[in-house]
Amino acid sequence: MARKIGVSLPDDLYEWATAAVAEGRAESVSALVAEGLELLEARAHLEWIVADLRTDVTVDEASEEKLRELLAAADRAQRRPGGRVA
Repeated sequence: MARKIGVSLPDDLYEWATAAVAEGRAESVSALVAEGLELLEARAHLEWIVADLRTDVTVDEASEEKLRELLAAADRAQRRPGGRVA
């Protein structure tokens, strides 16, 4: 089931979203917004898992540093069009 709602977007995001639709990179602005929310939901779930692991597992400094690097890469990918990690 889907619910229809109204969403206000800043002009620059609306222009980017409509360009993505016009260029065939997205089915619709609505689908693009839904995909963005799905990504945020997945990130929140990942953050919950990481927090839970940190309370249950003791890791060495090298593993902690690698985890920080991976989370930073995920942050960069989230902000990059297409979600690619650089």
